[in-house]
Amino acid sequence: MVSPSEVTQLRHLYRSLLRTANNYCAYNFRDHANRRVRRVFREKLSSLNDAPSESVAPIVQWGNEELAALRRQVLINSMYQVDRLVVEEGKGHKAR
Repeated sequence: MVSPSEVTQLRHLYRSLLRTANNYCAYNFRDHANRRVRRVFREKLSSLNDAPSESVAPIVQWGNEELAALRRQVLINSMYQVDRLVVEEGKGHKAR
């Protein structure tokens, strides 16, 4: 059984991953990162539901490593200016 504090920790990690993924300047990278975070997090949580005695520590460790990698990638992505795509018009993302 997952404790409420672990649920809060997982929720915070998930939101941090999505928030960081939304910082990509390029639409395609941003969209891919969001889809990947959602898909992998869903898979990891379903594996946790299949084996309830399993700890959330491996998921948290994976998430922290993924968050650090995303932050590095977003930083590198922000160094290179890209033109906005047509599909980005009307979205809240600014050209950086």
